[in-house]
Amino acid sequence: MAKRVIIWGTGNVGMPALRAAISHKGLDLVGVIVSSEAKEGVDAGELAGLDVQTGIKATRDWEAALQAGCDAVIYTASTEARFEAATNEILACLRAGVNVASPGMYALQSAATAPAPLVELINQACSDSGASLLVSGIDPGWAMDVFALNVAGMSSDITEIRGQEIMNYSHYDQPDVVRNIIGFGRP
Repeated sequence: MAKRVIIWGTGNVGMPALRAAISHKGLDLVGVIVSSEAKEGVDAGELAGLDVQTGIKATRDWEAALQAGCDAVIYTASTEARFEAATNEILACLRAGVNVASPGMYALQSAATAPAPLVELINQACSDSGASLLVSGIDPGWAMDVFALNVAGMSSDITEIRGQEIMNYSHYDQPDVVRNIIGFGRP
């Protein structure tokens, strides 16, 4: 049986997630949550830039989308610039018994360094509902963390592993995050 998923956010990370959810045979896309009024009501296939109509219309009403039912939310909405709102939205999903996977929420990537009060809220929500939260990261994340481990697993007699990540941020549609959080163009 395919897992029923909602994609929450259709920006830089959400768009590839949306395309993957539409084409993955093990997933049943049941909702798309957007923040833009211009995207509301648009078919998920059109939003994803695919030549397919899914019948799933984007909505800004995330409460109604969750109430309609799903197994998991792929939460790709901006978290850096709106940490409190993102935290509350993720907690609402968990409290509703919905599993959440998110590349954002960098503060939660390591249990050892995550803010204890936030971890307590998440643990309580998951304990009460049976839901789970996976925070994977992208930057940092796979490229700078997991890739090095995979390379090391295929090697012997390692003396050093170096990694360098290069990205063209001119196409990254979050100028506020790039400038004020990542720090490009600042001393």
